[in-house]
Amino acid sequence: MTDIAPRDFDKDLKVLLGGIDARLPRPFPEWPGGYPDQVEAALIDAVLSIRARYGKADTGVRAAVRRYKDAVGDQTPNSLSRLADFDEVKLAEVLQNHQLTGSETKAAAIVRAARALSGIAVETAADTDPKDPAHRAAYVNVPGLGPVTWSYFTMLIGAHDVKPDTWLKGFVKLVLETHGPVSDEYVRRLVNAAAAELDVDPRVLDHAIWLYMRSRED
Repeated sequence: MTDIAPRDFDKDLKVLLGGIDARLPRPFPEWPGGYPDQVEAALIDAVLSIRARYGKADTGVRAAVRRYKDAVGDQTPNSLSRLADFDEVKLAEVLQNHQLTGSETKAAAIVRAARALSGIAVETAADTDPKDPAHRAAYVNVPGLGPVTWSYFTMLIGAHDVKPDTWLKGFVKLVLETHGPVSDEYVRRLVNAAAAELDVDPRVLDHAIWLYMRSRED
């Protein structure tokens, strides 16, 4: 996918850095840390986060992840084949989440993604390669999932990247003062480049932008 109209990347980066300096508090809020070596938790979190309020430790997505860990009796769940073996209805009950993504429940999408990945020998977080097109395709070909949540899933298990979701794209368009379409990949490149200029983990900058944009909605 390309941008509808050509943009000046260096100019946009300079403007974005100015917007970050003017709008985001310093030091940047701490990145919550994701789920290193917990591929099941990361997959559940990534899918449940689609168009949802993230919540706190005892509410929302994080509470659902905790319920899963308690149900399987493992606080560091790192086996996609175990998640793939779950009945999707039972998983929805465990997570206490019956929301849809596309035409399927999020629980169904989680199980199907786990099956697709484990089917190509992706079993643990260490097996997951964010840059492997086969791994990415196994995930994004599941109905209701896509490139944005793939980026988020891999971030949660350790990839230094950003997710070009509604919040990130909204911030970039706000700062650049553009109302026209800007591609996900352009936003991803731009925010990653800004993180490099600022010498911060891209996930830290992503999180700071997410908090800022969410606060504008409250």
